Amino acid sequence: MTNLLHRSIRNAALFTGIALGAVHASGQAVATGGRGAELSPFAFATVVAPDYGQPHNLGYTLGIDYTRFIRFILQPSVEVRFARASGQQIDENSFGGGLKFHTRIGRVRPYAAALIGQGNLTFHHEGIDTKIDKSTAIWYGGGAEYDVNSQWRIRGEFMQQYWNLDPGSITPSTFSIGFAYSIPFRHGRGR
Repeated sequence: MTNLLHRSIRNAALFTGIALGAVHASGQAVATGGRGAELSPFAFATVVAPDYGQPHNLGYTLGIDYTRFIRFILQPSVEVRFARASGQQIDENSFGGGLKFHTRIGRVRPYAAALIGQGNLTFHHEGIDTKIDKSTAIWYGGGAEYDVNSQWRIRGEFMQQYWNLDPGSITPSTFSIGFAYSIPFRHGRGR
């Protein structure tokens, strides 16, 4: 219990630090008037520390962000993602969505995100598979994107998860690295 509390406090401090760092990054680019919105599909290779059994599982994450640019230092996005990770002792599948806030510092976009969704877990123990369907899953964390060019970005992130298994819970964490592709949309004048 104490370890879980310390880990939750550490991750909350990390999430807050990313968000506050983004707010204090003044003098950086604010979205221009000609730039209205963008879709950004992304794909990650993901390493999961499952909080059960083996030290890590390998998997992938696929998703898409929709950003409507506003004249403010933080840009809000709506994100939807699917993740899958498999291991010898536990498999995780999850689908969810939520909010992401990012800012720009040169070619780097630090961000913080909070998502909620559902997931399925399969525990492998002594040849018997136990499946838990439709567990509520919450993700929070952050990362950064690096603009390779105007459309391609390299993206890395750390996310803490909370899975409500009623009566218990698990708190896996993930580290992911991958890429995103920007599909810009222009709104208003100048079309």
